[in-house]
Amino acid sequence: MKKKGLGAYQKQEKAGVEVSDSVQLVGVMFTKLMDNLAKASHYIERKDLTNKSDRLSLSVEILMVLEQSLDFEKGGDLASNLQSLYLYCMRRLTEANKDNDVTAISEVMGLLKEIQEAWAHISAPQVATATIQ
Repeated sequence: MKKKGLGAYQKQEKAGVEVSDSVQLVGVMFTKLMDNLAKASHYIERKDLTNKSDRLSLSVEILMVLEQSLDFEKGGDLASNLQSLYLYCMRRLTEANKDNDVTAISEVMGLLKEIQEAWAHISAPQVATATIQ
């Protein structure tokens, strides 16, 4: 993960977590992202538009950090594909915020779920190794 993206996320006091490496950090970011998206949907259903906007704005910020953290030298096509996905998700969340569209939020959650699960799978061996030592 590039230091620019890592630094940007670490400055966000809203995260309230401490992690030891960039793999765990990305996993935490995805967890926070999915949590914020679920809460945004809930707030739309309750017609709490202020909290909805806050959660969607934070979700877009997290996606921006993920996008800025991509390493195109090492990641090649995968990094490019992830960038396209993150940018698409940011657009959809902006539309969801404007239109109070729960369907758009669900779409984004569905698109990002596999990536979140992959990061959880990648970081699990590292967490297990760290606790064994």
